[in-house]
Amino acid sequence: MTNPNFENVNANEKSLTKRSALEAIASGNVTEEIQTWAQAELDKMDAANAKRKEKPSKTAVANQSIKEAIFSLLTVKGQMVASNVAQSLNAEGITTADGEPISTSKASALCRQMVEEGRLTVAEVKIPKKGKLKQYAVVATVDAE
Repeated sequence: MTNPNFENVNANEKSLTKRSALEAIASGNVTEEIQTWAQAELDKMDAANAKRKEKPSKTAVANQSIKEAIFSLLTVKGQMVASNVAQSLNAEGITTADGEPISTSKASALCRQMVEEGRLTVAEVKIPKKGKLKQYAVVATVDAE
């Protein structure tokens, strides 16, 4: 691709470079060639983002086992607030990927994620001397007849 319409472009330059395209955009000299290049760059960016979204992050992979433990715990014990979930997981010896005990905020965040996934329900309960807290429970499934 040649670029004879660009301002401040070296005469020896034979192809459209990212720098020359950005200089042309900055100077207000947008041609069909630059629009085509920009669309191709956007397509590359979209493809890279889609590929990145498909693959779970290291943290998400590490948290999956903790989520399963929370689900099992709530299935057995019923409704619990996040602080009790954290205490129970720590009592069972379940830790984060780096060996740290599960904090209340970590348990709460994972429970919120599971609510968004539709695996848990949340209800606000009033606990004396603590105030209103969120209580999590396994979603009741209705058997199809």
